[in-house]
This record gives sequence, structure tokens and C-alpha cells, in this order.
Amino acid sequence: KTCDDPNEEYVDCKQTCPPETCFSISRFYDCTDEPPCEPGCACKGGHYRKEWNTTCVASCECPQMYYASHCIKRRDDLKKNDTEE
Repeated sequence: KTCDDPNEEYVDCKQTCPPETCFSISRFYDCTDEPPCEPGCACKGGHYRKEWNTTCVASCECPQMYYASHCIKRRDDLKKNDTEE
């Protein structure tokens, strides 16, 4: 099976807790009573959904990660490459 979003992959057991949204990056979830997993499309590692039903984006594109040091460096490197062309 395939997924429409290039940042997703089909998995046999998609976890629902914690949710794969940007919001979950900065929040703790108690997943002890998690419902059983189901097959479906999930974000690839390091990717999250900005909202429940949107496409998956790299973690540095999440507002919660804007000031993370590795994301700042990545943005600076991208800007540097844009000005060198």
C-alpha cells in the first residue's frame, strides 16, 4: 500500500498516542490507555502534521521548533545558500 504524501509511509500498526502533530512536540501525553493500533499512513520519522488532517512536514517547520538551535542553523544555512546562487 502507498500513501499520497511523500512524507508519509504505510504502517501495519499506526499509533494514535501521542498524536503526530506539531503540538505534541511540546506536550506530555499519558498513553497508558492507548487504543489498539490500526494500519494506515503515518508521518515518517522527524515529520509531524501542523494540524490533525494536514500533510506531514519536517519538525523544523513546526512553530514549536522555531527557536530550536538545530532549526535555526538549518534556516541560516538555507538563507546562505540562497544568497550564494
